[in-house]
Amino acid sequence: MKTQLIPLLAAALAASAATQSPLAPYANDLALLANLDSTTGTPIDSLPGTRLHRHALPAPAARPTPLLLPPPAVDLDTLKQKLIDEFSGRVIGYAFAISRNGDIRRAGAGGYARRPGDGNLEMTTHTRANVASVSKTITAIAVLQLLEKNGLTLTHRIAPHLPPAWTRGYGFANDSSGLTFKDLLSHTSGLLQRFDGMTQDQKDKWNNDWDGLEFIARKGVKAADVGKYGYKNANMSFFKIIIPILWMKSLNNPWQNMDAATAGILHMAYITNYVFAPAGITSSVGCYSQPDVRFAAAYDIYDVAVPTSPGNLLFRDFPYCGGHSNWHLSVRQLCNIAMHADTSNYPFIPKANQLLSNQAAFARDQFKLGWDRNSGSGKYWHGGLLFAGANREMSAAVVKLPDGINVAVIANSASTDGRSPASKILSAYANSL
Repeated sequence: MKTQLIPLLAAALAASAATQSPLAPYANDLALLANLDSTTGTPIDSLPGTRLHRHALPAPAARPTPLLLPPPAVDLDTLKQKLIDEFSGRVIGYAFAISRNGDIRRAGAGGYARRPGDGNLEMTTHTRANVASVSKTITAIAVLQLLEKNGLTLTHRIAPHLPPAWTRGYGFANDSSGLTFKDLLSHTSGLLQRFDGMTQDQKDKWNNDWDGLEFIARKGVKAADVGKYGYKNANMSFFKIIIPILWMKSLNNPWQNMDAATAGILHMAYITNYVFAPAGITSSVGCYSQPDVRFAAAYDIYDVAVPTSPGNLLFRDFPYCGGHSNWHLSVRQLCNIAMHADTSNYPFIPKANQLLSNQAAFARDQFKLGWDRNSGSGKYWHGGLLFAGANREMSAAVVKLPDGINVAVIANSASTDGRSPASKILSAYANSL
């Protein structure tokens, strides 16, 4: 029996028929991914040089019987109002969602997703936007899953899970100098220090796509810098390549001929199948324009004299979704991901939909993997900020709070008080106690 193509790729395949689709060049690859036998996981067709397997998702399980837990220390209605107070009138548009015990309990939105003269769309809790570096929390979840699937730990080296044809410098070579998964996930790889010491010509070759990452691996890092903290997007961008390779290895199908397009397809397929779908996100998600989806544009909060000036939708090319940035999600979708990875919600979430084991979730918090390094004391967060030119900004945050509470926020401009969404969530929570 041929399996139903997972939602994102089904939409992608349908869209690829259109000549203007960003996925048109990948139609053949997507068709091969679709053509799998759901009974055995064996492909009916094979990609050249390998065989691709896909495990069907388990059938939705019944929700556990709710437990009688004490009420949270914070009143959710108060928290909702405090969030409104933090954002209303201070940004072009905002949306937030609050979850507890496996369900979204409160949500709200205000302002414009697209200003008058630029589409005139109100912001809603279903509006999608580029969530910028909040994408890193999604990447960390996927990596922790795949380490367990492959019997690996955070201290294993990444080198065996990079394309074999790449030339490797220090830290990326398959020897005792190799960087570990923890080095990348915690931004202690020395990549920032390496970048800072480069010439301008070398910096121009450094980027977060396939060619840029191959260049970074070839240049390597300096031994003295490994273990030093330095936030750099490339740390998480490497996982756009490592995740597909680990996935194939977990299915006993090492992929010997990975390239940028194939890695992009498989990375998106894994995240969709094993992060988005279990978290209840059944609509297609990407980093590019999609028909009939409402997207928010980034704006300059102080550009009030010319309200018709266009915003920036911050779309990206298909192979470069995720890793360090660029997933386009709504606050409801972000909040669903957060609560399905929060073990304090697991008494209320079917096991098949729990994104992390207890051990992986503990490691995520303990070592702040996909979290801001200032997180702790029961409160963990990651923010995201993209500058879109002409003072236009898009920002987002996801915050894990005590009592099984998770909050997600999107704002499509800077705030007049200069504060980030994460700081506003934390202040709203503190003022709600």
